[in-house]
Amino acid sequence: MTWRSFPRTWQLIAALVMVGSLAVPTDRAMADGGIPVDEPLTRFEKFLLETCTPCVKESSTQATLAVAPAKTAALARSTAGRAPRAGEIGVEALRSYVLGRPSRQMLAVRLNLSVATGNPGEVYRMASGVVDEEELSAFVNGLGDLVQAAASSTLTDAGVDSVELDVRGGSIRVGVLRLKGESLAFVQAGDMRVFTRRPIWEAPATLYLAVSDLPALRGAIVQAAARLQKMRGSQ
Repeated sequence: MTWRSFPRTWQLIAALVMVGSLAVPTDRAMADGGIPVDEPLTRFEKFLLETCTPCVKESSTQATLAVAPAKTAALARSTAGRAPRAGEIGVEALRSYVLGRPSRQMLAVRLNLSVATGNPGEVYRMASGVVDEEELSAFVNGLGDLVQAAASSTLTDAGVDSVELDVRGGSIRVGVLRLKGESLAFVQAGDMRVFTRRPIWEAPATLYLAVSDLPALRGAIVQAAARLQKMRGSQ
């Protein structure tokens, strides 16, 4: 019996079953740690998706930090010649609340990572990440510890190929990478569960900067955290 000999109704049912088997994730995929790409990563994002409607969204840009292209021979070898590009890091204070009910609000700090396109003055935003307000204090303190550790002479990579230090908050990761005695800082934005499964230089949503730029980045985030306090009070 051929496909064409089946009644048309049965053909449609069979086709729907085949489509469903492709669209629904299998138990194996879920066991491997796969998650829906639209799963909210922070309380701020969850609030926007599930609670804040009708919604008012406020954004206040606190700083835009220019990033020079990292120049390290060890990194160039690890990235197979894909040289890090110049770019910028934008730091924003965010507030969202339900229209007419400002006390139902959520606040966060967002980092926007952009790279130069090649045209003068033009950048392309490649990633954004958010740290919830309640995580900011621990995140800022962790950045302070990171700055101190990066400047310490006790941080060595003797006998190992690489050393990594990082601090994570929400969907943002900031760290220091030392390869073959050369150090540079990095910022990543996105799903931390993805970033931790691969070397830093294999993650596309990564912006490199000089270790000496970390205090300025921390200062901008501190400034954004202070701005959140004022935004919280404007009800």
